[in-house]
Amino acid sequence: EELAKAKANAKIVLATGIAVQLLMSALQVMFVIGAYTEAQSGAAEAVMPIYKVMGIGVGLLYIVLGNIMPKAKPNNLVGVRTIWSYVSEEAWQKSQRAGGIAFAAAGVACIVLTLLLHGFVIFWVIMGTTAAAAIASVYLSWKYSRE
Repeated sequence: EELAKAKANAKIVLATGIAVQLLMSALQVMFVIGAYTEAQSGAAEAVMPIYKVMGIGVGLLYIVLGNIMPKAKPNNLVGVRTIWSYVSEEAWQKSQRAGGIAFAAAGVACIVLTLLLHGFVIFWVIMGTTAAAAIASVYLSWKYSRE
């Protein structure tokens, strides 16, 4: 049983690592292309909507993570890892499911708000959705540990 949990978690850690690496690579490529385009055109202002790229990228990452989290078995790397989520197997599973829903919802909200808003305010959208998902995840982990 422990070996099966370890194999399942190895797949989850791999998927999480790949998702984060893809986001970072895509952002890096976008930054380089944007800088090159701006240098070639002699632009005084940024041509590429960096905040939009970041907001959509983070939103997609949160949706992927939200779908991965409920599949995680108890571990020290991935998921809602609070002292309360380790109380029991049931508390862990409920915490991961709630955290997954919270982060997937934060990802959708981040994408929608990024498409509606412009400029630096998108940074605060990313921070706000991240904080909301994290706070909801921690609170629900505490709540499930009390059941």
